[in-house]
Amino acid sequence: LLISFQVSLNRQPLEVLYPGPTDPDKIEIEYVVPSTSGPANLMTKYSIVAVHGLGSNVDWSWTWKKGAKCVHWLKDTEMLPAIVPNAQIMAYSYESRWHRNASKTRLELCGEELARNMHNFRTNVPDRPVIFIAHSLGGLVVLHVS
Repeated sequence: LLISFQVSLNRQPLEVLYPGPTDPDKIEIEYVVPSTSGPANLMTKYSIVAVHGLGSNVDWSWTWKKGAKCVHWLKDTEMLPAIVPNAQIMAYSYESRWHRNASKTRLELCGEELARNMHNFRTNVPDRPVIFIAHSLGGLVVLHVS
């Protein structure tokens, strides 16, 4: 499977949509031993990375719009940030539109590029757990994160 792989020159591939708490006194961190028998502890400090799907755009993939009202569920404080207040929420941007003259690359390279960007972006918190939210082709990109 081949896809186009050009990120806009005006945009970073990994963008923070919600930074998490900025006041160190307000950060609530619980350290728990991971368990396969129960849900994740949402008070732990996480990195959440959203990866959009085929033909999508990182700016509108995670939004709901009705008339003039627009809700971006990854960054609006009443949406995902309200559920995981200690998480840093990011979106990964890659060119996912298929056009006749688009350059092509393998899906594996998209996953490797995501892993490289995350490694470079998370140098201060390399052990923080990561949760991926992926849609469509984004799930295959995440599958190839090595």
